[in-house]
Amino acid sequence: MIAAHVLIFCIVGVAAASCLSDEPVKNKFYARFFPREFDPKHEQGYYVMPRTTAEAKADGWAAVPGLRNDATTLWARRGDYRVCLLFDKQGSVAGIQVSASKAALKKSGIPLQYDKNDYWFSQTLLGVEVYSATAYFVTTRKFGWMLCSLTGLMLRLALGAATTNSTKLRASEAPITPPPSQKKANALRV
Repeated sequence: MIAAHVLIFCIVGVAAASCLSDEPVKNKFYARFFPREFDPKHEQGYYVMPRTTAEAKADGWAAVPGLRNDATTLWARRGDYRVCLLFDKQGSVAGIQVSASKAALKKSGIPLQYDKNDYWFSQTLLGVEVYSATAYFVTTRKFGWMLCSLTGLMLRLALGAATTNSTKLRASEAPITPPPSQKKANALRV
């Protein structure tokens, strides 16, 4: 079942200021994709996402060559095109891309016109015709900066496949109900 008409994902950071402190608390990057109506308490659907290419390789992610025209590389986990990450040349996470199969969207009957929506673009990803949307955690001018100095400060939605055009979303950091494995978390809410 696809709930493509509502694209909600939540980026959760634990102790976001830990980059600046001497404490051994490590930031974590979670993506949440689970229909809200099935999880009203927000306890399911959290996935720990890698923040570096080394973490990505250890978790079964691999680069998808030839798709990016900017300073990033798209990575997919075990051939799954639906949620991919973008890493900069330094190996730090720079963004996230979500995709939905054109065939599955057509079958769902959701009346959105993805080809006329500025935030979605059409591509073939891992052999599947999809509509994709990309969000960057840093501006494209900042690729390669220290991982902890920039991630989590902003979210930019790319307008189509071009990385030069994007919309900065108004964001605020607020306490949320964290995944069951975490006691305290903040999320970048948009």
